[in-house]
Amino acid sequence: MKSPAHRDVQIDALRDAGNVHRADAIAVEEPLEIRLVKDRSTENGGTGRPISITMRTPGNDADLAVGFLYGEGLLRESRDVVDVRPCGPTGNVIRVTVRADLPLDLDRLNRNFYTTSSCGVCGKASIAAVTASAGIRAITSDLVVRESVLRVMPDKTIMVNSTTLTFEELPDRLKRMFAARDDHVLFVDIDDELPYAFAVDVLDQARAGGAVTIAALTKPLSSPAPAQ
Repeated sequence: MKSPAHRDVQIDALRDAGNVHRADAIAVEEPLEIRLVKDRSTENGGTGRPISITMRTPGNDADLAVGFLYGEGLLRESRDVVDVRPCGPTGNVIRVTVRADLPLDLDRLNRNFYTTSSCGVCGKASIAAVTASAGIRAITSDLVVRESVLRVMPDKTIMVNSTTLTFEELPDRLKRMFAARDDHVLFVDIDDELPYAFAVDVLDQARAGGAVTIAALTKPLSSPAPAQ
């Protein structure tokens, strides 16, 4: 099933001072209208009341809508939510149905919310406002997140984490590494003195190895990632 988060397009890519016509994928960004309705309510024909509009990449609209309503203090626990589903033919309106006896401060719904596809801090008036509806909850976990880092030195030495590779070995190494991970994210640290054409070739090799998201490191890591 085709993902709604991206769209296939044809582009002209600049490679070695020449144009190459090829397929590419671009991220989709569209507005999402969040609606709220109580269970068995006939308000607006059962479609509920529009609460806010935010820009987002389609794909996790239900989580975004419920998370927003929770962050604003309108939802307090999972049992508050009866149903979440698209509303209308566009796919850009989502309706959250809450239990009929859920207390709602309807006057709050008349104000203008500020929403983004980020963490929800933007738009709050103060730090106190950020934590007011969230309460104080300590989060403990033994989870360790290990990043995958591709480094390319001025002498064209290629390293993935702490392992030195040849140019030809890079795709196979990444394929084996990504096979053991849910994400295909690769951080890159390419020396500024490296020839541009070689840097592009290395990134093409990384994509051939399965890297879906490639992010540039803006500062050195505190310690090298372990070999994988």
